[in-house]
Amino acid sequence: MVGHGKTKEDRKREKALKKKLSKRDSKKMKKQMDIENELKEAAASEDQQQRTKFHTETIQHVFLIYFRILKDKAS
Repeated sequence: MVGHGKTKEDRKREKALKKKLSKRDSKKMKKQMDIENELKEAAASEDQQQRTKFHTETIQHVFLIYFRILKDKAS
């Protein structure tokens, strides 16, 4: 499963559909599956960017609070 990005169920479903479909239909199905995989990758990339942004904001807030505490202790 490493590197393929497909689950066991996805491969079984593709195999079952290929047996039943004509050559033209199987090409359409393959193209559709490729598009679905690209969309999944794009969504995962977007989620990673959102997570990074959230973590960055959280760290900024933590440091802001930390330095406010240090400033109050010094006063």
